[in-house]
Amino acid sequence: MKRETISVLGLILISTITLIRGLLYYIKGGMPDIFQTFLSLACILCWLLASYYYGKAGRKKFLVFTLFFWSIGLISNVVSYYTEHFLFLGIIIYVIVWLPLYGISRYFRTFSLIGEPIITSFIILLPTVLAYIFGTRSSK
Repeated sequence: MKRETISVLGLILISTITLIRGLLYYIKGGMPDIFQTFLSLACILCWLLASYYYGKAGRKKFLVFTLFFWSIGLISNVVSYYTEHFLFLGIIIYVIVWLPLYGISRYFRTFSLIGEPIITSFIILLPTVLAYIFGTRSSK
């Protein structure tokens, strides 16, 4: 139980640090720097490691949470884009879910405004689910 608490706190910590740093760059309208990219990659790595760990431990609640969290973020990105940010809740979810990944978005600037957050959401959603599945298979 202590390990799980530490891993959840670690996820919250790295996501919050990356969120704040991403928000600062996003508000300024600038491209993320290499440090922001490193933080985003660290955030993705932490999610992957936690997903593998919880898959190995057989914690299905983490998989449900992960699917819910990243899917809601993905859906809110699409809805916010097509409603021109009409939904305030969509903006909040957009900030919480997508901004920690802002550091890797610099590599997807050639895509449309909607494509960038969708691609970065899939970059973390699919590998996180796969890491969970690998974790469950390695426990057998």
